[in-house]
Amino acid sequence: MERYGHPKPLNPEQLLEYSTGQAFQPKSLSIIYLDAFGLIGLVIAIYFFYKIYKNLKNIKNISKFSSYVFYSFTIFLISFLLESFNSSSFSILWMWVLIGFFVSSANKRIWSKDV
Repeated sequence: MERYGHPKPLNPEQLLEYSTGQAFQPKSLSIIYLDAFGLIGLVIAIYFFYKIYKNLKNIKNISKFSSYVFYSFTIFLISFLLESFNSSSFSILWMWVLIGFFVSSANKRIWSKDV
């Protein structure tokens, strides 16, 4: 609805499309990875999360806290995958902080009793 002859303001995605001539950006993280890095990049990203999961699964029986870390990563991974259908999850800073925590805690030397 135009008011006093002024056009309706555009949202940021429409402004981007009109200024660059490109279509709207996809919201799914897997589609963004396929577009930016191809199938190889998507496989590497999935393998990255698989390796964290596998290492945390190996150390979950060492102590009670390591089992909490494993189960919290499992819940984080499920919520991350569900949320990445609608948005690019890697742009959120706390996602990087959590991923960094899980990567560092997946190290077996941290949980060994010798160190």
